[in-house]
Amino acid sequence: MILLLSKSRNEIATDRLIPYLDKYNGNYFRINGADLLQKPIYFDIGNCIKINNTIIPYSEVNVVFNRRWYDADEICVEETPTEYKTIASSSVIDEVTREFLVLSQYLKSKFKDALWIPEKKTINKLYAIESADKLGLSV
Repeated sequence: MILLLSKSRNEIATDRLIPYLDKYNGNYFRINGADLLQKPIYFDIGNCIKINNTIIPYSEVNVVFNRRWYDADEICVEETPTEYKTIASSSVIDEVTREFLVLSQYLKSKFKDALWIPEKKTINKLYAIESADKLGLSV
């Protein structure tokens, strides 16, 4: 199965990929960043993702197409529950963005054996310095 992680708006690459997948009977499921804020989604630790009536077992995902699946522009602060209206909009956006990052890291760990398109390997500078230090390298 191909898991498409994308934005719901202004994502031409993903929108053009879907007809191609349909034409060749591709087995895929799309999760937009906005879905996480609007639909009930359950991440079963170790087993699957449940979205509405769809269950996606982690073990069945062998390709992840990751295309800008969330941006701050998808976070609608106007729909924030009344009890949170006293919090500055920027604070709400910052918090939701951090939660998306945590979720992204979790998904990367669940699908570490899947092919990621595009494959982004970022290097954490602090981790690299610590690793060099452990190896006795002077940095």
